[in-house]
Amino acid sequence: MPRRISISLLLLLAATLGISAGCQPEQPTEAPATVKTPPSASSVPLRIWIAAQAVDTELVKRKWLANSEQPIDIRVLSWSELLELESCACDVLLYPARLLGELEHRKWIAKLPSSAQQKQEGTLDSAEAPAALPAAKRAQAEYGGTPFAVPLGCSLPVAVLSPILQTRLDDQLESSSQLPWSELLSELPETPRNEAAFQEQLAAADKEAVVDRFLAIAASRSTRNTRYGVLFDLRSMQALLEEPEFVDAAEILKRLAAQTEDGATVLTSHSHAWRLATESTSPLVALASNTLLDAATATIKSGAAIAQLTHESQSKLWNTGGGLNASIAYDCRQSAQSVQFLQWLGTSGTRDFLATNIVGVDPASPVAGVDSVSWKAFRATTQAQAADTLPLEPRIPSTPQYRDTLATELLHAIAGTKTPQLALGDAARRWNEITRETSGQQRQYERSLGLTF
Repeated sequence: MPRRISISLLLLLAATLGISAGCQPEQPTEAPATVKTPPSASSVPLRIWIAAQAVDTELVKRKWLANSEQPIDIRVLSWSELLELESCACDVLLYPARLLGELEHRKWIAKLPSSAQQKQEGTLDSAEAPAALPAAKRAQAEYGGTPFAVPLGCSLPVAVLSPILQTRLDDQLESSSQLPWSELLSELPETPRNEAAFQEQLAAADKEAVVDRFLAIAASRSTRNTRYGVLFDLRSMQALLEEPEFVDAAEILKRLAAQTEDGATVLTSHSHAWRLATESTSPLVALASNTLLDAATATIKSGAAIAQLTHESQSKLWNTGGGLNASIAYDCRQSAQSVQFLQWLGTSGTRDFLATNIVGVDPASPVAGVDSVSWKAFRATTQAQAADTLPLEPRIPSTPQYRDTLATELLHAIAGTKTPQLALGDAARRWNEITRETSGQQRQYERSLGLTF
């Protein structure tokens, strides 16, 4: 008899420890299916980390506490600061979607419980029937076909044409928002470089934005089947950066930089380039994403036009992965409350005010006005977001290293210290080295593409 009691006690103890073990990715803790049956609030604040540019975290707290008694602590850090840490000691993490593979590889984020998975766009608490979640958003929240996140923003760069350039190309744009590269480039000025001003911009270049623009150009010119990858050969994992569409993209990027004496339309942030194009009195185009604009830039209203650039009658957009995902951390201490917070993040009302406070979140409605250029861009990319073939690369482990290497070589090409062919050849060789240094990259690449061989 004593022997049986002892075994029972051990089983009871094991079960108790299993329940309180936190948010394990293999068996995520389930929670109430909607925010209408919230878990009891605890006295321990929910730890929210935001790896993005955030303006007013106190407003986020107040909005949350209007819906829940659960206290929260918010920590804001850059994505590079996040990756320098040895662990991710939070409950909920907001981060650029392209880092999903890196974070999953580190075991910093957990598989998303079914109660937190967002099946529809918008809201859990609205009387209106929400639309289905766009395929592009669903894809950026999954890895290997498994949901890991609630997608908050989908970053698709578009061409922002200055008012005078829009007037010149009005006949072409009147029938369609698509515009051939050849017609656009023929209308752009080529300005002599002010070397001092250019070097100043080059030194302060926004590398992430430069890479975003380059990949957006390459996507618009690529004929590859995006289901099987665009940046690497799926069988050999050799980088494809020396292929013609990438060399052409680097040439075009250099040409776009020549629109101004300092190269600002290519070298600066999405917000700065957006302002240059929308406020310019000269023919000017900028490639930028409305998802990555600061709040002030998102409100700009002007005669600027939005276009999707085409090559040989095909038009493809590129998901930069700069839009935010929200995941439950592997080391979270309060799984039910974390699920409730994710559900709240996915509602339309929450996204509308987050979009004006955190860069990387798409609003659910035109909070900046229906006549704002940013809302025009959002509407222009709605159809593209519905496609399940929208490329989002790279988002495998070591993505920051791949992108930093590419940015460095692109700056050489733009400055003229290397030819585009040479710069991309050097980038490809370094990419192949990074791939060899990171174990299991072929399988990770397949998972990032949603392939299950």
